[in-house]
Amino acid sequence: MTVSVISGAECPYALTWAVAQRAKDGQRSGDGYLLLRDGPDVFAFVIDGLGSGAHAHKDANIGLQAVQSDGKTLLHRFEQAHAALQQGRGAAWAGLSFNLQTGMLAWAAVGDVDGLVIREGKTAYSLLQRSGTLGLTFTGVHLSKTHLRPGDILLMCTDGISKSYRSNLTPHKTLQDLTTSLLEN
Repeated sequence: MTVSVISGAECPYALTWAVAQRAKDGQRSGDGYLLLRDGPDVFAFVIDGLGSGAHAHKDANIGLQAVQSDGKTLLHRFEQAHAALQQGRGAAWAGLSFNLQTGMLAWAAVGDVDGLVIREGKTAYSLLQRSGTLGLTFTGVHLSKTHLRPGDILLMCTDGISKSYRSNLTPHKTLQDLTTSLLEN
């Protein structure tokens, strides 16, 4: 379990983030995540390499490594990941950018990944997914944008978490409690 805070000098917003992940018994996980900071912008990515095991793990790493250059927009990072993943079997992908100065969130997804913004215990926004697979069939994304408020919770997950989690969101004391609960249930 990872829990950390991302903030910046002269930035009115900060992010507290947590990650929970577990591989199938005896296998390497084909799911991955990455957080990057580029000035006031924070980028977060969730990837699910097609299939499972070593090939999916390799594709997840290829996709995450492809987006680590500075000065790129979220849309450009989707294109970089797609180009890099053409060497493998492909992946489902969700990405977001959050500006620590303005509180603006932009996000998009391709394939079977999910995301929500929870505000005051209720779903306020859902991540819009486009069909396709980065590396194979990618026709672009449509960025959704919204302004986050203090106390909002943003969730992104791969298909390893059943979408029934949406109906089981209960208030938790900490972000770590929420991520642990989602993984366990």
